[in-house]
Amino acid sequence: MTMLVLKGIVKTFGNFTLRADFLEIPSGRIVCVKGPNGSGKSTLLNIIAGIVLPDSGKIFYNGIDITYLEPEKRRFPIIRSEKGIFPHMSVERNIKIAKRVDDNELNRILDLLKINHDDLEKRAGSLSTGWKIRVSLARGLASAPGVILIDEGLDHLDPWYIECCLKNLMSYMREKGIIALIVTHRDDIGCDETLVMINGLASLETKRNT
Repeated sequence: MTMLVLKGIVKTFGNFTLRADFLEIPSGRIVCVKGPNGSGKSTLLNIIAGIVLPDSGKIFYNGIDITYLEPEKRRFPIIRSEKGIFPHMSVERNIKIAKRVDDNELNRILDLLKINHDDLEKRAGSLSTGWKIRVSLARGLASAPGVILIDEGLDHLDPWYIECCLKNLMSYMREKGIIALIVTHRDDIGCDETLVMINGLASLETKRNT
């Protein structure tokens, strides 16, 4: 079984130290990441994405040590608010720039996210924050990722969109075996487990959410 494993991860910035002694997340698992501001949630996602290198410890994906692998070779898209959208490009171009799935699969992703043909022609810079999140999610899923990292992005979606679409989106990721780590303050995401960050220490709750 494909897994994301963190062992003995330590990263220090000044007086703050992040620690993830041992985390093991199987394929298809949706994990909410929660904790107070400044507890290290974004730093943890950046380390998994390869944007920030740990001072010590190892990261394994599918049994392979990826601790120092470049971010572009990991294909772990990270989605955070409006960042990462190319405002001068169309929605379609933003999504297809990372496309690794066939057209049928892409159409399925767009349908899950309620992005239609007219939406694809819009300029990304003209979109609301919630819409930019949807475009980022579509691009991330179109890259056929093994892991997707969402840094509070879902917190910007409208309640009706959470109600109508998020359950199907989570089911899709489980079906495809995508590991998702979602930094969120919401309680209606439908995650399988919660990763709690307190003062830089990461611990995975073993009891599944309902």
